[in-house]
Amino acid sequence: MIGFLASGQAVNDESKALMEEVSIIYKNAKDLSADFTMILRNKQADYKDDDGNVVEFREEQSGKVYFAGDMFRLDLGAQEIYCDNENIWSFLKESDEVTITKYNEEDMEINPSELFTMYNDGFLYGLEGKDQFNSKDYQVVKLTPNDKSQSFHLVRLYINPGSKKIEGARVYEGNGNVYTYIIDNQELNKGLSENFFKFQPSKQPGVEVIDLR
Repeated sequence: MIGFLASGQAVNDESKALMEEVSIIYKNAKDLSADFTMILRNKQADYKDDDGNVVEFREEQSGKVYFAGDMFRLDLGAQEIYCDNENIWSFLKESDEVTITKYNEEDMEINPSELFTMYNDGFLYGLEGKDQFNSKDYQVVKLTPNDKSQSFHLVRLYINPGSKKIEGARVYEGNGNVYTYIIDNQELNKGLSENFFKFQPSKQPGVEVIDLR
């Protein structure tokens, strides 16, 4: 079990030095792609079945995340989300329709692409020490948002002590939701073009376009 280190100059310097090493990796990358698994748990939503056994509330989703600068793309199997920092395209494969809206960062919840850069602004952070995550040992950094109106009040980043890459995160919301992100197969500088972050109707003949901009 990890214990939160008391605040002090030595701790602040250590956490700052670690985050600077992390930041160099992602700031110098022109683009990034990674596989991720997101697990949602809320113990308050657990319940007992007819036999008295506890049934856990748990949702899981896997996919691929890409980002370059302020642009991102999520491939979630049945759904694809594209954002070029001006518009968002949400494509549902089963219904063969894409909805287009204007991008507003304030309306967005945390998505996997933000986990690599969110610590740069708007957070206080401190080093919590080491802990196991996904059966591996990591350095753990605790982030608390300056904006207390956020739906989440705490983020823990799990940083590979060798590569200094972020390979996991937990996001804690006030309603009891805990989102766990497991990040694998990170690839940097694949040369992703701007068009990669825009939905291309010509590549999906017959798609229904719902433009809400």
